[in-house]
Amino acid sequence: MKQFDELRFSSQEQEKTKQHFLQHIEQYDESISSSMRSKGYRCKNQAERTVAFTFGEVTFSRKRWYKNGECRIPVDEMLGLEKNVRHSQELLYQAAVLATKLPYRQVGETIEMVYNVTVTKDTVNKVVKLANQLLEEKDDYRFFKEEKKIEKLKQISST
Repeated sequence: MKQFDELRFSSQEQEKTKQHFLQHIEQYDESISSSMRSKGYRCKNQAERTVAFTFGEVTFSRKRWYKNGECRIPVDEMLGLEKNVRHSQELLYQAAVLATKLPYRQVGETIEMVYNVTVTKDTVNKVVKLANQLLEEKDDYRFFKEEKKIEKLKQISST
């Protein structure tokens, strides 16, 4: 009796997920085309991009739309990918969470072991700095929001 090869099975499932993802991207790109044309955009070309997701590293092609010198890439917008970023937001989030529990090098090793995706310690460091910046901005926003409420309460009580 042949023994079950869990690693091989996992690899096959990951490949199926990638293929499903590529089909989803292609369908979305086609479905958004008429909407982009109606907004006055013209499709000039298609460009490939490689991004690391929690289900592996995927290279996909997407359309670039131009209008008055402005370039939009609806697939990237839908995926929440910024220009020149090679890792998905979810993968970066998970790296940031792991960085609170592990040294940065071990975060990269853990992600590679679990997702078969390479994340360097420098990337983890960048993610942690970004997370700190976002938390500071959130605190500043909260402080600004609380100050607005106090002003409104003062205006109401003085009338």
